[in-house]
Amino acid sequence: PAPAAWVFVESPNVASVWCGKERIMENCESDGDRARRARRGGRLEAAPVTLLPGANRILVKVAGRWGYWGFKLRLGNADGAPIAGSRAL
Repeated sequence: PAPAAWVFVESPNVASVWCGKERIMENCESDGDRARRARRGGRLEAAPVTLLPGANRILVKVAGRWGYWGFKLRLGNADGAPIAGSRAL
């Protein structure tokens, strides 16, 4: 069966994402790739995630040497639509 949830992350830098103790995404690119992405405003990447009933902890680590080092995160189903009944705390 297809995963019930997906994590969508956009960042101009290298980002790693964990759900609980499991790493579910890591994008490792060269500094040149990161610099080009920073000029474009980042790239959206997606990873399937298995959510447990109740609260789930999602951790995002972003590494960058210069400029904007933030990220955007969205949790949804495979087509990006919100998951009914989910909320962020």
